[in-house]
Amino acid sequence: MYKFIFVFGLYLSSAALADSRFTEASDAFTNGDISRAIELFSHLAKTDDSAEVIYNLAICHFKLKHWIEARELFSQLQEANPSEDLINYNLAITEKKLGNFQAAKIHFETMIQHSENDSMIALAHRQLIRMARSNPERDSDKQGSWILGTKIETGNYDNLLTPSQEQNTGTSDNLIESQAYFRWQTNGNRMNKWLVDGILYSSKYEKTTRYDANFAKLGVRKYTEIIDGYWFAGVNFDTSQLDDEGYLQNISAEVGLIQRFRKLGHWGVNYRFREVDSLNTFYDPNSGHSEQLKLTIGSHIDSHHSWELNYRFEQDRRQDAESLASYRSFSPDRHSLLGTWLYEQQQWRLNMTLEYRDSEYQDHNLYLSGLRVNRDDQRYKASLQAKWKFSKEWNINASLSYMNNQSNIEIYDYQQRLVKLGIAWEFR
Repeated sequence: MYKFIFVFGLYLSSAALADSRFTEASDAFTNGDISRAIELFSHLAKTDDSAEVIYNLAICHFKLKHWIEARELFSQLQEANPSEDLINYNLAITEKKLGNFQAAKIHFETMIQHSENDSMIALAHRQLIRMARSNPERDSDKQGSWILGTKIETGNYDNLLTPSQEQNTGTSDNLIESQAYFRWQTNGNRMNKWLVDGILYSSKYEKTTRYDANFAKLGVRKYTEIIDGYWFAGVNFDTSQLDDEGYLQNISAEVGLIQRFRKLGHWGVNYRFREVDSLNTFYDPNSGHSEQLKLTIGSHIDSHHSWELNYRFEQDRRQDAESLASYRSFSPDRHSLLGTWLYEQQQWRLNMTLEYRDSEYQDHNLYLSGLRVNRDDQRYKASLQAKWKFSKEWNINASLSYMNNQSNIEIYDYQQRLVKLGIAWEFR
């Protein structure tokens, strides 16, 4: 049985105390140097994975509010000791801190039903009563929460593409992008809420003004909590302009599922159907619909690092203007593989993305010469984004991206680089 001192207390075994490293780590904790204690306990755990060492390491992470790491370690201990009250209690508290109220409630109720320790049963009861009184989901449902933001960026394309057809132009130009956005949600628990968001976007080019674009989007999504995750469903509407003339408008519906596994990992699946309509007869070939299936797997490495890998299959079925003597197909089947690595620490956020996309067009491109070619593209893209939050509301953004599209049709064969620098304001 673990010796219960308090949620921040350390379990000290006589065997472990004989180890000078354990004693040094315990002393660091007692003296308030929790980071040093984590370092020492982590090093010790490499050769001693006993419950005493892992439990104390979990408590250190808990003390520094490293909730994800604490949950991983407490869950590891629970698998080996499912009836241990102190582990179950700390795991429940950690889930509560992460906003997983349903999971916390289940752990507390399980303790009440199966524990033989009256003190621990009383503690679990008090937590349930406290959660019922505060009812964070109910209170935040009444109040809701807002995020308002605006961002302006300046950048340079070394090779512009025609917006509607993504053709290689060989033209370089500077641009200014601006956007304003909002997000409102019914509560602070990401696993059980309604979310409404919208964005207004505009891009202005220095020389090639015919590529200037305006875009507006409004979306609604519902998240519903399930065991070890959540599912969601939503609809989105967007409309766009090119050179101040109507371009396309889309309405889409999506449904998806996210599930946790192995403590810090998650996997998910998402399906989206989009109906595309043109706002100008010139763009009628772009009209039609598209379907996308996305599979996701990812994990938090620690409190600062995380990664995610996505596979996407997208099927576009557009009109393609087959009645014209010369037209180009806009109806590809696409397979994409995208990997993302994220680093966050205090005011800094660094995001690196690598993507491979294969596009096989189901209809041929027809030319006035009578030549018929089925387009086949392979695209490689790498991007790096950095954000520095220098005050509560303000941050500076910088990004660099490189794209290489290899096509069997020359006008779609290109390389492109984009550099952007901007400033953003966000109010919560």
